[in-house]
Amino acid sequence: MWIAATETLRLVPPPSPSTPATTHVRPVSCILYILDIHPVSCILYILYIHPVLRSCICICTRPRPRCAKPAQPTDFIRPPCAMQIRVVPVCSSSLLSFPPSTTESHNGVSSAPIAAVHEPRLQPIWTMTTSVFPPSSRTPGHGLIHAACLPPRSFTLSSFGFVYPLKLISSSEPTDKCLTIFILSYGGGLVSNDKISLKVVLEENVKLCLLTQGSTKVFKLRPGDVLTTQAMTVGLAPHSALLLLPDPVQPFGASVYSQTQTFNLPKDNTASLIVLDWVSEGRTARGEKWELKKFSSRNDVFQEGHEDLPNGKRLLLRDSLILQGEGLESLNSRMDSLSCVSTLIIRGPRFTNLASYILERFELEPRIGNGGKGWNWDKNSQDEGSKSQFRNILWTAASVRGFVLVKVSAKELEEARRFLRDLLLQGRSAVDTQDPVPDIVREFGVGSLRCLE
Repeated sequence: MWIAATETLRLVPPPSPSTPATTHVRPVSCILYILDIHPVSCILYILYIHPVLRSCICICTRPRPRCAKPAQPTDFIRPPCAMQIRVVPVCSSSLLSFPPSTTESHNGVSSAPIAAVHEPRLQPIWTMTTSVFPPSSRTPGHGLIHAACLPPRSFTLSSFGFVYPLKLISSSEPTDKCLTIFILSYGGGLVSNDKISLKVVLEENVKLCLLTQGSTKVFKLRPGDVLTTQAMTVGLAPHSALLLLPDPVQPFGASVYSQTQTFNLPKDNTASLIVLDWVSEGRTARGEKWELKKFSSRNDVFQEGHEDLPNGKRLLLRDSLILQGEGLESLNSRMDSLSCVSTLIIRGPRFTNLASYILERFELEPRIGNGGKGWNWDKNSQDEGSKSQFRNILWTAASVRGFVLVKVSAKELEEARRFLRDLLLQGRSAVDTQDPVPDIVREFGVGSLRCLE
C-alpha cells in the first residue's frame, strides 16, 4: 500500500432526494493506491482502520479481476490490475451536479451503483509538490568519515555517509593496523558543476588510510556550467595518523578543476600524516597532452590550539599548484615533456625514519653533469655502473617547519609510480636490526600502497 499527500480536498457525497447537494463537507488530504487488494478488504480498511478516511466518500473504480495477475512495478501510477481508491477533489467555487446513478457489471455480475462526478485530472506522483516525507538535508557531493578507536585497539566508524556524486567504500573487516576507505566517483570521473566536499574526523589513536581505485578523471567544462571542485577537511586528534595515497587526478581537454585539502593538527605534535597529491596529463591516446583550461590544487596544514590567533589555528604549510592552459605558449610546451607532477607531504613521529631517509637520499643524489637526474651535458662521460634506475625522474626534497616536502615529476607516469613506491618503502627502523620494517608498512601494512603498484 502506498499513501501520498496532496492538496487539501473537500468531499461532497452524492445527493439523495431528501438531502441537498451541499451538506456534509469535510477537509481531507490524501490519495490511496491499493495494489492487488480485494475490494472488501479495502472498504474495511477505510471504514474501520484509517482514521482520516473513516467518514469520507470515495469512488472505487477498476475492481481487480479474480484471475488477474499481480500488479507490476511499471503500473505504479494507474495500475490496470489494481483497485484504485480516489478521493474526489471539489473546488469551492464550482457547483457539481450528480447525474443519475449507473450500474457497472464485471464478469456478468452487477455491482453497486457508483456515483459519477466531474473531477480534475490526477497529476502524476512525481509532479506533486507536497510529500509525506520531510525534505532531505543532505547536500549532493557531501561525505562524512568519523573514525574512532575502541579499547583495547579496535578501529570503528562512528559516522559514515556520502551523497551522489561522491561514493565511499569501507573495508569489510578493519585490520588491526588501520581503517581503509576508498574514495570513488560514479562513472569514474567528475563532470562540470560537480562539487565534492568530504569531512574526515580522526579521534585519538586512530589510523586511517584513504585510497582510490583509479585516477580521478575530470571531464571538459560545458557551456554555462561552473568549474568542478573537490574539497577535503581532515581533523586529527593526538596520536592519530592519516595516510592519503590516491591515484593521480587526470584532467581531460578543456576541463577546469579546483581542489582544496585542509588538515588540522593538534598542538602537541603527536599526530602523523602522509599526503600524496599529483596530477597527470590527459588522454594521450586521443592526443590530449596538458590541454586543460585550468587546474589548481592547494594543501593547507594548520595547527590548532592557538587562542591568540583570530581563528585559533596557525598555518604551518601551504603548498599550491596552478596549471593554466591559456598563454602565449601551450601548457604542453611549458611542461617540458613531463607527464605528471606530484607533491608528497610527510610529518609526525610515526614517520621519522622515512623523513630522515628521504633527506639523506636527496643529499646523496648526483647533481648536474652526473646523469643521475637526466641533466648530463656529456653523455660519453657517463659511468654505466653509476646510472640511476630512475633516469627520467626529477625530484627534490626539503624540510619545512617539521615537514618533509617532496616534489616529483617524470616523463612517464608508471616510472613516477615506481619511484614513489620505492621511496615510501624505505625508512626502516634502526631499533629492530633483525628484521627492519619500513615505517609505512609497520603502521598501515603493505596493502596501503595499492595506488603505486
